[in-house]
Amino acid sequence: MSTCPRCSHPLQQERRFESDVHVCPSCKGLLVEQRRLIPVLGHLQRAVAADVSAETVVDAAPDPGPGLSCPLCGDEAAHFGYMGTRLVHLDRCRRCAVVWLDAEAALVAAMLAARTEKRRLSRSTQSEDRFAGMDRRFRSIRAARLVEHLLL
Repeated sequence: MSTCPRCSHPLQQERRFESDVHVCPSCKGLLVEQRRLIPVLGHLQRAVAADVSAETVVDAAPDPGPGLSCPLCGDEAAHFGYMGTRLVHLDRCRRCAVVWLDAEAALVAAMLAARTEKRRLSRSTQSEDRFAGMDRRFRSIRAARLVEHLLL
């Protein structure tokens, strides 16, 4: 049985977020197959979306630093910043293709994803409004040219 790389408690395999994950009952950390990371974070993102806006300031999750051993094989996991930020650090085992998320890291990653989505939607709406305004101006110019052409 694998143990938590943070607190050494036995990990429990559970079905969460439509995926099989290993959960630490003590610190609530998650061990997720790398290919399931985005779907798992998507579920977490939807859970926090109502509490996050495009302007939400997201504080960094505590970073315990590199040197984490994979709970499955014991190899040292690669330590990296999620979404290219230094707000969340995850640990990935290259051999086993699993990712460890500390509980706070999972929450902050979900908040970042929700904020990014809200910003994307906001920019999309602004672009649509801008293009709608351009379309109205274009129709006005086209109508003015047509009237001018008919009068000449």
